[in-house]
Amino acid sequence: MNDQAPVAYAPLWRTAWRRLRQRPFQYILLVLGIALGVAMIVAIDVSSNSAQRAFDLSAAAITGKSTHRLVSGPAGVDQQLYVDLRRHGYDFSAPVIEGYVLARGLGNRAMQFMGTDPFAESAFRSPLWSNQNIAELGGFLTRPNGVVLSRQVAQKYGLAVGDRIALQVKGAPTTVTLVGLLTPADEVSNQKLSDLIIADISTAQELFHMPGRLSHIDLIIKDEATATRIQQRLPAGVRMETSDTQRDTVKQMTDAFTVNLTALSLIALLVGIFLIYNTVTFNVVQRRPFFAILRCLGVTREQLFWLIMTESLVAGLIGTGLGLLIGIWLGEGLIGLVTQTINDFYFVINVRNVSVSAESLLKGLIIGIFAAMLATLPPAIEAMRTVPASTLRRSSLESKITKLMPWLWVAWFGLGSFGVLML
Repeated sequence: MNDQAPVAYAPLWRTAWRRLRQRPFQYILLVLGIALGVAMIVAIDVSSNSAQRAFDLSAAAITGKSTHRLVSGPAGVDQQLYVDLRRHGYDFSAPVIEGYVLARGLGNRAMQFMGTDPFAESAFRSPLWSNQNIAELGGFLTRPNGVVLSRQVAQKYGLAVGDRIALQVKGAPTTVTLVGLLTPADEVSNQKLSDLIIADISTAQELFHMPGRLSHIDLIIKDEATATRIQQRLPAGVRMETSDTQRDTVKQMTDAFTVNLTALSLIALLVGIFLIYNTVTFNVVQRRPFFAILRCLGVTREQLFWLIMTESLVAGLIGTGLGLLIGIWLGEGLIGLVTQTINDFYFVINVRNVSVSAESLLKGLIIGIFAAMLATLPPAIEAMRTVPASTLRRSSLESKITKLMPWLWVAWFGLGSFGVLML
């Protein structure tokens, strides 16, 4: 480029602007092609990240600060093991019963139900109990089928202490009584409590038909020696695992689901790239005589190349910005479908907040611009190779197509044969 290049480019920008006004639909196709791919990528990222965030908060509400847990088979752990641990001085232990219920009295939604011993909870899930006075929750320990909820959840559904809530536990209808309200210490605790019903351990055992059994026993173990001593006391059928083990197992399952969703978004991106490529190619073919005239007037190959690339860059920026906005909006709509699929195949979650990360937006921005440039590159190179004398003759384009026909037939036959074999 020389010092006169900016001046030389100015008339070319005016021709591009004139072309936009004459053929706006072609440029709209460019923008939509980019927006389509970016929107799908961002939407799936937003919905997947929101579901993962909801699961992390849900798991954190149950796990708390525990480092290990004692688990057994479907029947659970004998509660006598918890008594023995306490008797031998392992005070950093807490019994837990957890499961899912259908809360018909709370908007007919699935919620986590956790049975705990509030006197053993302070070391494990202190953010959930930090603002509570256990003495004010006397009914939590003494009233049959007594439960506590987040204050915000109770207010949302117009519930007060003493009200009864209809639940469905393992397919059987039952009724519990609201005996106390929990005030979250912060916004994170509020999100954790938004889908959680808490009851005394004996109430949970009765509702889930687990007399004398526990879902697991939470532990806080600070050294390997303590872990070894506890393992030596475990009866047959009971094992110790880290608190992250179950979460990692579930994450591996959902990662496979997320990969499938990402593959679908990439297919949408490929469709967008194909649309961009065809639109730009059609645009270039239509302007071949015009490009030939520009070459005759002294416009260089590089100037033609950068004219077309810049047109697509501008369309790419507009399309990417539009795709980001559509993707966020579409992601909010997809959350329900993604959540329903996860609930049907993996575990129960309720997504209350949309999680839009800077990483998702940056990924959409980079992919959108890169895809636009990549799809524009072949037609831009074709325009750069424009030879004025031959371009003004229509037969030159027809001769190129004639030379390509045998290869097109081979490609058609090969793809057709591959499709037949796949059937």
